[in-house]
Amino acid sequence: MNNARIYPDVRSELFFDPTGPHGVAHSKRVMILAETIAIMCGCNKQEIQILRKAAAYHDIGRIDNSVGEGHGFTSAQKAIYHGLLSNSRVDQDAIHLIEQHCLPDSRKDHFLLRIFKDADALDRVRFGNQECGLDTKYLRTGHAKQLVGFAYMLLCLYVT
Repeated sequence: MNNARIYPDVRSELFFDPTGPHGVAHSKRVMILAETIAIMCGCNKQEIQILRKAAAYHDIGRIDNSVGEGHGFTSAQKAIYHGLLSNSRVDQDAIHLIEQHCLPDSRKDHFLLRIFKDADALDRVRFGNQECGLDTKYLRTGHAKQLVGFAYMLLCLYVT
C-alpha cells in the first residue's frame, strides 16, 4: 500500500520556517495526536484520513509565528494551489478543518474539528510553561486530556 495515501507528505518547502514552532515537526506531532484521539473516539478510517491531511497542511499558510486567525484560510488555499488537496469529500472536509482550526470555538464546531483543535493544542507542550503553553482546561475532549504525557513524549521524538 502506498504510504503517501495513508500519511500525507509534510513538505518542508511549504513552511515559512520549516524547523520553527509551527513547522514540519509540529505538523507531524499534530498528525499523530489527531489520529490517536480519533482512534480513542472510535472514528472510522475516512475520518482519520481527514484529520491526517488537515494536520499535514494546517500551518503552511503562516507568514510568522504569532497568534493569528487568518492563517487557516491561507493554509487551505496554499494546499489547494499546490495540488495537495482536491475536490474529493475527504479533502473538502480537511480544508474545512484547516480553515477553522485557528478560529475561536463555536457551538457549531463538529466532532472532527474538536478533535483536531485538541491535537493542535496538545502540541503546545513545546512552549513549556510560557504563557502560550498548554492549558488542559481548554481541551475539548476527555481523550485529549489523557494524552498530555504522550504529547510530551512525541515532543522528544519529533523535535525537528
